[in-house]
Amino acid sequence: MRFLHISHCYPPAIGGAEKYIADLSEELVQRGHEVDVFTSRALDIDTWQNKLPPFELLNGVKVYRFDSVRRREWVWKVLHFGLRNYWRTHSRCYEPFILFG
Repeated sequence: MRFLHISHCYPPAIGGAEKYIADLSEELVQRGHEVDVFTSRALDIDTWQNKLPPFELLNGVKVYRFDSVRRREWVWKVLHFGLRNYWRTHSRCYEPFILFG
């Protein structure tokens, strides 16, 4: 199966949600599933500076990182269109719009 996790940050950023998503994603990969993560390029949620690379393969998990940008309606329409290719999506964010806003 193919899974998508959406989180405000992902390791190497430090935090409980980041660790939870990483552990869950890596376990699913070990069980033979394909896992993608959509997250921000921010290393921390205090500054939201885009310091991390746009793509990484971490322990079998494809991590796609996006710059934090102003809220735009089209961003969510594009994201919703792309979600049709996943069996299950899982969002773990303080606020759903924080990734792009």
